[in-house]
Order: sequence, then C-alpha cells, then structure tokens
Amino acid sequence: MGRRILIFGNFPFNLENEFIDTNHLALYLSRRGDDVDFVTPPAYMLDFFVPFKKRRMAILKNHFASEIKIQENLRQITPIVPLPLRDILPLNSGFNAMLFRSTFKISRIAKTKYDICFMCQGFMLLWADFVRADFFVYRYNDLLEGFGSHPEFLNEYEEKFIRGKCNLILPVNEGLKNHILRKYPQAINVRVLPNGVDMALFRSAEPEKELMSIKKKKVVFCGGIDFWVDTELLYELANSLKDIVLVIVGPARVDIDRLIRLPNVIYLGSKRFNEVPSILKACDVGIIPFVKNRLTEYVERPLKYYEYLAAGLPVIATGLSETSDRNEFVKNIKDRKLFIEMVDKVRVYNLKERERIQSTVDNSDWSNIFHTMESYIKELQ
Repeated sequence: MGRRILIFGNFPFNLENEFIDTNHLALYLSRRGDDVDFVTPPAYMLDFFVPFKKRRMAILKNHFASEIKIQENLRQITPIVPLPLRDILPLNSGFNAMLFRSTFKISRIAKTKYDICFMCQGFMLLWADFVRADFFVYRYNDLLEGFGSHPEFLNEYEEKFIRGKCNLILPVNEGLKNHILRKYPQAINVRVLPNGVDMALFRSAEPEKELMSIKKKKVVFCGGIDFWVDTELLYELANSLKDIVLVIVGPARVDIDRLIRLPNVIYLGSKRFNEVPSILKACDVGIIPFVKNRLTEYVERPLKYYEYLAAGLPVIATGLSETSDRNEFVKNIKDRKLFIEMVDKVRVYNLKERERIQSTVDNSDWSNIFHTMESYIKELQ
C-alpha cells in the first residue's frame, strides 16, 4: 500500500492558471501509488457577499465540491476561511490570523495522519501546526519577503515551522539556500532541488496550427502576469519591433490593456497546462522580462525557463539573478534596450536546431527531479 501524502499547492488543477512543481509532484506521487490529498489556496466567506469575480466564484465552487478527484489516488481539497490575509488592516491582524487558523483546525485534513507533508510558502504556513505527519518537507520557491502583500507575521510562522516540525527544506537554487541559512542559522537539511519540466508532454505536443500559420517571427511570454513582470518592457518590445508578433499566455493580475491593444500582440489569456506545449512549439523565441526587485533577486531559472527550452526555443531574459551554469541557449540581458535588440537579432531556428535545444533539458524531467527528492527523504527518514 502506498504512503499517505499531503501537499499544499498554490494552484488548483481544475482552473486555468499556472501549473507548478507542487502540481507535478502530486501527479507523480499519485501515479506511483501514493494516496495524495492536494490542498489548494482557500475560498473566502467574504466572496458570498461580493460574488462578482469569476475566479473567486470558481474557487468557492471548488470548496463546495471539495474532495474533487483529479485522477486515481489524487484528491483536491479547497478549505474555506472567513477573510484573506493581506498586509493591510484589519487583514494583517492577529485576530484575522486566528480566524484563518481556526477553520482549518476543524477540517478533515487536520484530523488525518499523513506519512509526508509537503508545505509551500505563504499563508499555508499558518496551518502547519495542525497537520499530523511523520515527515515534513518545505518547498522554497521564492523569497517570502518578496511578496509585499504578505503580512509580516508570516515570517514568525515560517521560523516556527523551520525550528519545529520541518525535516527537509528544498530551495530551488543556491541563492535561496544561502538566504535561508543566513535568515535561519539553525536550519538543517537544506538541499537545492531545481525546477523541472514534463519532457514527455513537450516532446509529444504538435505546434498549434493557427499560430503556425503566422509567418512572422513569434515571440512568446508564458506565465502569470504580476508585479514581477516588466509589462512596460513588453509594450516597448512590441511597439518597437513591428515585424514580430508578441504572443502572451497566462492570467493577468495587473493592467495590460494598453499592451494588448497593440496590433502585433496576441493575448491568449489563461490556458490549461496541457495546452501550453503546443502554443510554445508554434513560436520562435521565449522571453522572460522580469523587473529587478526583492523577489526576482533570487530567481535564477523559473519554470518558464525550462518550458521554453523543452519547446526548442532560445530564451532572452532580463531581471534574472546571475548563475554560473546558465544554459547556452539562454541570454540574460541587464539593459532594457539591449534586451529589445537581442530579441530582434535572434534568428528563427530550424527543426534540427530546436531538437538540440530541447535535448539540453532532458535531465530536467520532473521524474529525475523527484527521484532526487525521494533520495533526500529516504536518507533522512
């Protein structure tokens, strides 16, 4: 019989949103026979009174249809809490934190015993006290302090979790590992586990036909559009290079109306993860236009880095933290003007060349990444 696994994830399976490492981990473990509960961010009781956001209503529906079966051995659970946690009064108050914790305390998850719990960053740290598990893993994707909307008391819950229950910390890169060790000198078992990519999905995908019919060079940005994305640079890029087509895929959480009104911009909105490889393979260049801030200071190789390469695309980036082992087909440009010039100059690669680009991330398949993770867990149990 497989293990009982609890995973706290940032994005639901059944909505069109980002699909990240915790989603891939849940699929991987459930396919191997483990029994997996996947906990999404919560629905808010507040949304009963302001039901005008389509996405929030979808998350409410997830709560009422909780224990959604995603696949064999994998269930998705959406808790409900009174109010969100934000760095504004009264949402950053101790009283709101108490309410946030109390509803989870009486949930089925808090009453279940697990073999392994995978905790991610953010407000889900407030629930760690109530989880019963033999082994706790903390997946460290981003700098907690980099999210300005998070209340400061989350740092206290993070420290409590690291000092107490946490058995293994898995930052995605050396920069974050060093940050953890500086912030929490008492932290033990800190091992780097990078991001990965579903190589089988990308290799089997056929390029999207409608995009393929566009004969101009297609430059693609894929991912959530939030405060870390340089939307002004995207505008300058599309406005300056009239002969390219800028394809944007992903949910927009900041205003991009001016950008998508440009005639050479195609905004596809949110797509399910299994649709993304076909879109990327129909394009010619992948871009990562990040602003330099406290969050991106520790971003070296985000998920889209691997996905672009798995689609056979050269990558032009700006705002990434420097690393010594960057892929040869990735250029990280510090200057905005040079970024635009590089996108303009990069040529369209032929099929054989794209296959070579794709082969550079063969070893980054999620199965290899999670095999390494399992070896760390086995060593410590």
